[in-house]
Amino acid sequence: MVSLDADLAPEQAAALHEGLAHPARVAISRILRGERRMAPAALRARLEKEGILLDATGLRFHLRRMEKAGLVDVGREEVALLRDVTLRLKPA
Repeated sequence: MVSLDADLAPEQAAALHEGLAHPARVAISRILRGERRMAPAALRARLEKEGILLDATGLRFHLRRMEKAGLVDVGREEVALLRDVTLRLKPA
């Protein structure tokens, strides 16, 4: 698990933030944290239960962003979590 307050280079931290910079991506990360691997259709169904409605194109868009950040691996049959990132806010 990586915490964004860990010793990361600014570029790495920015890439992780971008990979999670949407409510759907945060939800995908949380779902995959518990499952580790999932078929895209099953992932869409779980997102729908959480009130996040995405068509296949929308899901692919978000998964590509997460893949670019090194958070997930997107295959034809399944999506796998590569990096579990925990966002923690520290009080000022």
